[in-house]
Amino acid sequence: MNFEKQFVLDNSTAVPLSAQLSTRATVLTVGFANQWILDKGLVVGVDWLVLSVNVSESHEFRVLPNTTNLSASELSRYDSDIQEGADLLNDLSGLPGILILTVGWAF
Repeated sequence: MNFEKQFVLDNSTAVPLSAQLSTRATVLTVGFANQWILDKGLVVGVDWLVLSVNVSESHEFRVLPNTTNLSASELSRYDSDIQEGADLLNDLSGLPGILILTVGWAF
């Protein structure tokens, strides 16, 4: 995924910066559900409650080469902003769920 941000420098100048971001999360999930197989293979399922927790998380990012005008402290702040974005994506993958409907076909 490409991560793009308007990065504001210390002198209030906005610089558009981007990075390639890849996140991975291993999620342990336990749920309570029902599943029905109807005539001719139609499958309907309802997950009443799904509890999830992230077991492991990782991320990789590569800043695209448009950071030449940034000082070392500004580049460090930009890297921490990307870190926060990666952490948010990994945290979203471990959110619990309520009333998840699935429809499929069994053959």
